[in-house]
Amino acid sequence: MNEIKASATHVPFRGNPETLQAVIGGHVDFSILSVADVAAYADSKDVRLVATTADRRLGDLPNVPTMAEVGLPNVNSKLWFAFLAPRNTPPDRIMRLYTAFVEGGKGLGAEKQLQNLGFNVEMCNPGELAKMIKEEITRWKKVIEVNKISLED
Repeated sequence: MNEIKASATHVPFRGNPETLQAVIGGHVDFSILSVADVAAYADSKDVRLVATTADRRLGDLPNVPTMAEVGLPNVNSKLWFAFLAPRNTPPDRIMRLYTAFVEGGKGLGAEKQLQNLGFNVEMCNPGELAKMIKEEITRWKKVIEVNKISLED
């Protein structure tokens, strides 16, 4: 496993704009922010976009390499969103909701709008989503344990 041998101190900010300003102002050494927050700075001299945590280069930032491309293949992360329903929702109702979201999104051009914001859009059905969530829990639990990450009071 490739590792970043560094220590860092978490500095809480109220939001991403404040975090970005702290990076620009040299008050913090680095931050990990969403593409939507930094895309406007791609050609800026104020910050340097080092790498993305995506599994492939992003359409809006074709010149920004992935972490794998800079030598850290195990440092990747997706920002994902999911539509969830109560646990006991009947499977047929789940599929109706899923179909409505997919079709509604197509009709509104949601995928193109999200791509314009820098997202790699990947739709998955309810079974694929459940599998992905389990994999994410396992993955991040290991990261937390290996790095002895804990919450502070």
